[in-house]
Amino acid sequence: MPTQIEWRLDGALLRRERLQAISMTRVEAEPCVAPSRPGLAQPPAWSRAADHWVRRRLAMGAGAVADQTTNVRLERVGEGVHHVVGGSHHALLIESASDLTLVDAPLYPGRSDRLLRLLSERFPDKPLRRVIVTHHHNDHSGGLLPLLRGKVELVVGAEAAAFFQSVMRRAGEDAMIALTTVADRSELTLDERRLQVVNIPNSHAAGMLAVRVEDLALTYVADLYSPGRDAQSPVLAREFHQAMAWHGLANGSLIGAHGKGTQPWTALVEELQAVHPAWSIPALHAAVPEAGSSGAAAASAASSATTDKD
Repeated sequence: MPTQIEWRLDGALLRRERLQAISMTRVEAEPCVAPSRPGLAQPPAWSRAADHWVRRRLAMGAGAVADQTTNVRLERVGEGVHHVVGGSHHALLIESASDLTLVDAPLYPGRSDRLLRLLSERFPDKPLRRVIVTHHHNDHSGGLLPLLRGKVELVVGAEAAAFFQSVMRRAGEDAMIALTTVADRSELTLDERRLQVVNIPNSHAAGMLAVRVEDLALTYVADLYSPGRDAQSPVLAREFHQAMAWHGLANGSLIGAHGKGTQPWTALVEELQAVHPAWSIPALHAAVPEAGSSGAAAASAASSATTDKD
């Protein structure tokens, strides 16, 4: 019998169990009879599909073993935009005239399969043609593979390109995947809609993206800030706000991969001000006017600096 069992991922220790003593008690019992239907002896399919997630949560000292394949719901937050909820991690579904775009993959493949069935029933004439993944962490990319069937565009942060290329190689021969990477900011045109996809420099994950639906002035954010959630990281929230303010997009409303519902951007500003008054002020990257310059000249310099950046 082993005296020590370890679980590792890419060489990093996740969990270690030591067996100090083993005792066995012999009892008289009825002979073991195999079930008449072997399928009854199998654990639920969702538990096998979510094994990597369960191990990760065990390593963190937290539990996440509940089935998240039967509770997929779409909550409408605007014309043609739905919050994909029901589990511990959310996504955003965006309709256009001809197809669907999903921001963030579900937690694991079983939940993705259920979502795809729901979409085929709800939108039979609109295929899923685009998946935007905010970042590579497995709770936002674990269910990606089932979404990469057929013809689909995958949009990711430039710094995470190598990771997602490795995922694409496992997608199968029938997959026709176009990989789009965003290094700074990119505009996607979905028929009549426009999305702004912004790469957010931050302390949480390389290649983090935020997605703004222009016609609704609605921004989807994962982990850096969680609208409707009690626990927040002011440092990450500040990084998110500063980056979006630099792009002139720190307005409208917010919706996230955690928490619940939407929230006006002003609520985020107020939370940052409560930490420190200066935290809600975006960094200025405009040219500094020379001494004696008029206010109009200074404004012109700021406008020129922004135009050159874009």
